[in-house]
Amino acid sequence: MNYSIHYTGKFYKGLTLDMKSPSHSTKITYEVGKTYTSSDFEVSDQTCAPGIHFVTSIALALKWGPVVIEVEVPEGSEIVLGPDKSRAKEVKVLRVVDLHGADLHDAYLRGANLGGANLSGANLIGAYLRGANLHDAYLRGANLGGANLIGANLRGANLVGANLSGADLHGADLGGAYLIGAYLIGANLIGANLVGANLGGADLHDAYLPDGWEYKDGKVVRK
Repeated sequence: MNYSIHYTGKFYKGLTLDMKSPSHSTKITYEVGKTYTSSDFEVSDQTCAPGIHFVTSIALALKWGPVVIEVEVPEGSEIVLGPDKSRAKEVKVLRVVDLHGADLHDAYLRGANLGGANLSGANLIGAYLRGANLHDAYLRGANLGGANLIGANLRGANLVGANLSGADLHGADLGGAYLIGAYLIGANLIGANLVGANLGGADLHDAYLPDGWEYKDGKVVRK
């Protein structure tokens, strides 16, 4: 899948839930309004050379963590633009991005760590979330129609009223997930774990269920 990036002129950075950089050995904790400087910034064509790294879209930032901040490069500071991510000697944190209702249609988020992310009402139509970690994610009312969620971890996720029609959830872990009133019309749930999932009022017409489960009288029950 090719994800089309629409650059808005803004820069973003994905962080852990506790506002830390996700991959550096020395993890920086970022705060809104503060400026951070890299002591070993390097100008080169090496993708992972030293510096403070950032990307050009919210979707790309989410590949690095469930919290997204918007940053700016101070005037006169050096910047290296790359095809996937860019870096600078210093950045200033402008704000924490509110992901409620975010437009992430067709986003490529394979294997992304989005555990605990607040993506309520987000547009994730056709998103590629194969193997993604969405443990305890807040996806109430989100639109995941046609999304690829093969093998995704959705344990404890809040999917109340979410649209998962036509989504591929083959082998996904939905243990303890809240799917009250969710739309799963035509969804593929073969091999999925539904133990402890709350599917009250969910619409599973034409859904493909895992072995040992059936849709009966408006409920998903064990055979």
